[in-house]
Amino acid sequence: MTRTMARLGPAIWTTALLALVASMTVTTWRGVPEPAYHDEASYLLAADTFLHGRLANPSLPIWQPFETFHVLQQPTYASKYPPAQGIMLALGSWIVGHPIAGSWLGGAAMAAAFCWMFAAFLPVRWAFLGAVLATAQAGPASYWVQGYWGGCLPAVGGALLFGAVPRLKRRGRTRDAVWLALGLVILANSRPFEGLLAGLLAAGFLLPWFLRRDGGLAGRSARVALPVALILLAAGVLMAIYNKAVTGDHGTMPYSVYEKTASGLPLFIWQEAKAPPEFRHEMQRRFYEEYLLRRYERQQSLAGWVAHRRERLAVAWTFYFGPFLSLLWLALPWTWRRPGGRMALLGLALFLLGSAVTSPLHAHYAAPFAPLVFLLLTMNLRWFAVVLSRWRGWRWWLLPAVLLIGTAGDRLLRDDPVLRIGKARGATTAKVEIRRFLDNEDGDDLVLMRYGPAADIHDDWVANGAEPWEQSVIWARSMGDERDQLLAEALAPRHVWRVTVGRSKRGEVELEKFP
Repeated sequence: MTRTMARLGPAIWTTALLALVASMTVTTWRGVPEPAYHDEASYLLAADTFLHGRLANPSLPIWQPFETFHVLQQPTYASKYPPAQGIMLALGSWIVGHPIAGSWLGGAAMAAAFCWMFAAFLPVRWAFLGAVLATAQAGPASYWVQGYWGGCLPAVGGALLFGAVPRLKRRGRTRDAVWLALGLVILANSRPFEGLLAGLLAAGFLLPWFLRRDGGLAGRSARVALPVALILLAAGVLMAIYNKAVTGDHGTMPYSVYEKTASGLPLFIWQEAKAPPEFRHEMQRRFYEEYLLRRYERQQSLAGWVAHRRERLAVAWTFYFGPFLSLLWLALPWTWRRPGGRMALLGLALFLLGSAVTSPLHAHYAAPFAPLVFLLLTMNLRWFAVVLSRWRGWRWWLLPAVLLIGTAGDRLLRDDPVLRIGKARGATTAKVEIRRFLDNEDGDDLVLMRYGPAADIHDDWVANGAEPWEQSVIWARSMGDERDQLLAEALAPRHVWRVTVGRSKRGEVELEKFP
C-alpha cells in the first residue's frame, strides 16, 4: 500500500499539471473568452464582490436601470448563485489578474480529484489514464474551463465524496472522512440539489458498513462521524453567515430570493407557476415569456416532457462522451458488477430520476456524478485493453492512446456541444468592438441599452462589477428619455451613449450619443 500511495502522488500532480497546461494552451489558441451568457456575468459579479473583501454589495442608490439576469438588486446587490464558483474565479483574478485563471485551476483540481478517486477502484496507472481521458473530454477545451459558468468544482466535490467511500469502508481513516466532508461542502456551495442526491448515494453505501455489529461502532464514530459532523457544522455556520449577508436571513438562500422576485416559476415541474413579476424592462419580460415560461409549459405535457429530456440528454451525452468515448459503453455487460460499477450505475440512475422532476437541465448539472460515469468508462476501457492485448502484436496502451488523441482532437476541432464556443461567443463581438471604441475616447462613459424585437434574449449586455461607479464604462438599461436624463445627470460628467440591438434584424447594433 505504501508503494501504491507513493506512485499515486506523482500521478495526481502530473494529471493536474497536464490539465493546467492544456487549459492555458487552449485559451492562448482561442483567445480569452468573453462572458457571453447571463449566468457567467452573475458569477463574475460574485468574484468581483469577493475580491473587494465583501460577501455582498450594498444595493445601488439608483438600481432599476441596472437590473439584470441572475443578480439580486434588493436587499443587496449580489449574485444569486452559491459562492463556490465565484470564489474560484476570484482566486484566479487574485493570482493571475484574470478570472479565466480560476477556470484553469478548477480544471486542474478536477483532473487531480478524478485521479485520486479512480485509484480507490483501479490500479494507479489506470486511474491516471482514466483521469487524463476524462479531463480531455470535459476539461481544457470545454465550456467548464473555457468560460465562467462552472462545472469543474461540483465534479471535484463528487470525486472527493465518492473516492472517500471505498477508502472509508476499507480502513475507516479520519483523513478520508475529511475528504468526504470537504466534497459535501463543495457540492453544497456549487450544485446543492444534485449534491444532496450524491450525498444520499454515498450514505447508502456507507451506512451498512458504519452500522455493522462488530463492536467497532464507537471507534468509527470517533474517527469518521465526528470529523464529518464538525466540518459540516462549520460549513453550515459559514453558509448561514453568507445567506445573512446577501438576503438578510440566515436560512434564506440568494437563489430562492431571486427566483421569487424575478421568475415565479417553480423548480419542480409538478409545482404550479405563480403570477409573473412586474417587469420593468422588455428584455427581462421576453426572457421570461419566450424561454423560462415556454420551457415550463412545454414540460406540463408528457410529450413535451419527453421531447425536452431527449433534447437535453442528447446534448449532455455529446458533452460527456462524444463519438469516441461512447464506444466504451459496449463493455458495460462485463464491467458493471466490478467495484465501483454498481455505484456508478446507481448514481447515474439517481441523477436521471432527480433531473426528471426539475424544470431546467444542463450538462453541468450532472457534474457531481461525472466522476462516477468516467470511472465506469475507465473500467470499460481497461476491459477492452485487456481483451485486445491477447491479440498478437497488440499493446494494451494503444487503445487509450487512440481514444485520447481522438477525444482531444474532437474537442479542439468541433464547437462545444453546449455553448457552441466560437459561434455563440461571436454574439459578444459587437460589445467588444464598442468597448474598444469607448476605451479610445477621453473620459468615462455610461452606455444605455435598448433592445429591439429582433434582439437575442440570451445576448444581454447589461453586466457590471461590484462597484459600477469605479468602472470606466457602466452598462445600464434605457428607461425612456426622462429617466435616462436623470441617470446621466446623476453620473455626470460621464459621456452618455445609447446602444440599440436588434431593431429590425438580428445582430444589428446602433450606437449614438445621448442626448
